[in-house]
Amino acid sequence: METVHAALVVEDQPLIAVELEQLLRDAGLDDIRTFTSCADAEEWLDHHTPRIAVIETRLHDGGCEAIAKALLDRNVPFIVHTVESSPARHVSALRDCTKWIEKPCKPELFLATLEDCLSEPMVAR
Repeated sequence: METVHAALVVEDQPLIAVELEQLLRDAGLDDIRTFTSCADAEEWLDHHTPRIAVIETRLHDGGCEAIAKALLDRNVPFIVHTVESSPARHVSALRDCTKWIEKPCKPELFLATLEDCLSEPMVAR
């Protein structure tokens, strides 16, 4: 499995995905892999480990629990970026995200959260 310095974005809303990609570039990350389906993201994760990830809780082809589990298993920090107001209702790996941000959020909040995630070492699980 290849560890890459890529940022993984899992989002099926095109405008939101473009905004996230730009915010990640603004933070200095230039290798960004964006997937609009769980299946495609999971396939990529079969062979790669990103530096950081931003994921939605659910895409058009299902929930993102398996993606969150793969990220947790590899100690990859990840932000859940969603319209849902709280991780408390999730019993899956999504609940154990590094940070939870509600949509819409101000770019400054996203960038500060991203910086926190990149600077904090993940604890082995």
